[in-house]
Amino acid sequence: MMRSGKWWLGLGALVGLGLAGVRSANAETLEWREEVALHDGGTVMVKGSIRLVPGEPFKTMPGARRLTFTHPTTGQPLVWENAGKIGSRVNSELLDFDGDRAFLVATAQAVTDYNEFGCPTPPYIVFRYDAGAWVRVPLATLPPRFVRMNRYPNPNQDRLKALRYFIRAAETSKRYRESYAPGDEYSLRATVDRRIRNPRSSGCGRGAIERVYGAEKYQEWKGTGN
Repeated sequence: MMRSGKWWLGLGALVGLGLAGVRSANAETLEWREEVALHDGGTVMVKGSIRLVPGEPFKTMPGARRLTFTHPTTGQPLVWENAGKIGSRVNSELLDFDGDRAFLVATAQAVTDYNEFGCPTPPYIVFRYDAGAWVRVPLATLPPRFVRMNRYPNPNQDRLKALRYFIRAAETSKRYRESYAPGDEYSLRATVDRRIRNPRSSGCGRGAIERVYGAEKYQEWKGTGN
């Protein structure tokens, strides 16, 4: 059974550990290069950045995020950005390509963001690059062969410095194995697990459940597990 404490543990790791190297309350940007292993056996090189901004309880927190890369078959330069505003923040965890279409799978950065995204179950937020823009699409549109999360989870200043700001695909696989215990947690965090789960177990609030799923669902799901 997946409890909200476990689900948001990754956020604590990102905020708590990732900010150890911040020298002041002023905004600071982490930048790195990342080798992403694609599901067809190829790779794509991604340049990532995270803006660290003032915030509680750790004085700073992740803000705007940006990924830049080149489509491996069309050669088109692509940019994905998240403004880092509360209610719309995400952690991008999977990047891959189906023909000329780019897909990005993310999870909400915090409970407040999960609520605003409508408490999706399974808890993934899928974006597809269409006609020059990233648009949110249903999980059902994600090709089923895209299963394994292939972006480095929770990059932070200490880890990036240790890796010399260049993350190889093998380091990403290693990090998932070290971060998440085998079983249900690993399946949920290291893969696209398409099982339907109780959104309350991922921290969804009563208001969001009643708005998205109906008033009767809160009582039905209250106190239950996955």
